Amino acid sequence: MSNIEAMAYWAALRRLQRKSYNSEALLSRSLFAVEDLAFNCIFIRANKCLVDIAKTVGHDLPDSLLQNMAKTEAALEQLWDDNGGQYFSRSFVSHKLIEEPTIATLLPLYSGAISKEKAARLVDLLKRQRLFSTSWPVPSVPLSSSYFDPYKYWQGPTWVNTNWLIIDGLKRYGYTDEAKVLQGRTLQMVAKSGMYEYFNPLNGTGAGAANFSWTAALTIDLLKQ
Repeated sequence: MSNIEAMAYWAALRRLQRKSYNSEALLSRSLFAVEDLAFNCIFIRANKCLVDIAKTVGHDLPDSLLQNMAKTEAALEQLWDDNGGQYFSRSFVSHKLIEEPTIATLLPLYSGAISKEKAARLVDLLKRQRLFSTSWPVPSVPLSSSYFDPYKYWQGPTWVNTNWLIIDGLKRYGYTDEAKVLQGRTLQMVAKSGMYEYFNPLNGTGAGAANFSWTAALTIDLLKQ
């Protein structure tokens, strides 16, 4: 982290403290706020799960809530960049897409809210060797990114939790063979190196915290599948 990045980080923390971490106050006059792609994809899927739970228990959700859920799905398409053929996060302040590719661009598969055509374009990105098709997929940023570092936190390493989301998304869109391959490589990576927090996508070496609980939990789930 450079001195400028450290100062910006410190200023952001100070502002959070001054606003008592109140989201409405922070967004009212914000110089830095992001409409995060990964968050919204997981949020959309959580909404779908809530609808399913309500049906199971025989409970009718309020119309206002269902309308807001539909708006959230529709808003996801505002994060699509047709030229790049992928989704990006967006600046809340400028409303411009943050055109820096990360693993988040694959998570709309998990949301289940995108078209089959766009899903196919994301799967194509997953298969490209200069992007996400590493020896031990899926890297948290593509190999072509200037930020890529196989050991730097969320700037290159492979994580079991994001693999789990992508595997689920692939299955939802009928890419069962691709899901099986990714599931198999994920399990092989854990068997090779252990229950680490994250892994080098080039050689599969474990890094970060050892005996990491969410790696263990999701590995059990993948084995059960």
